[in-house]
Amino acid sequence: MTVSALRQGTGSSNVPLIELTGVSRTYPGPPAVHALASVDLIVHAGEYVAVVGASGSGKSTLLNVLGLLDAPTSGRYRLDGTDTHRLGDAGRTALRAGAIGFVFQEFHLLAHRSVLDKRRPGPAVHGCAGTAAAGPGPTGAVQGRPG
Repeated sequence: MTVSALRQGTGSSNVPLIELTGVSRTYPGPPAVHALASVDLIVHAGEYVAVVGASGSGKSTLLNVLGLLDAPTSGRYRLDGTDTHRLGDAGRTALRAGAIGFVFQEFHLLAHRSVLDKRRPGPAVHGCAGTAAAGPGPTGAVQGRPG
């Protein structure tokens, strides 16, 4: 697996946005799978990062750790200065919700929802009723559906 970064500018802080120090992830079982082995990575605000490698090289595991969907077996992960290993599930979930966005390789379109509804999946997922908040967003075809 290769991780490369292209610096496009820097943020106002010297604190790295992402900092991995000796991060490893091992999945138990006979045999144990060592998906990540002592990864060190620093990414500053404004950098573009590409993670490339062969199948089974640990790309998805690394992205799951970075996205706080999985925790390292060992090592330290700091996200914008926050030591994530000190957070419980609720803390990791809150940090993920406030600081991380995902762009998936597949579309995962919600065919039964309008464009306006897709702007606010949180309330729909959590069972909250109501209408979309006013603000910037799609102005045309809000009732459009995929397909």
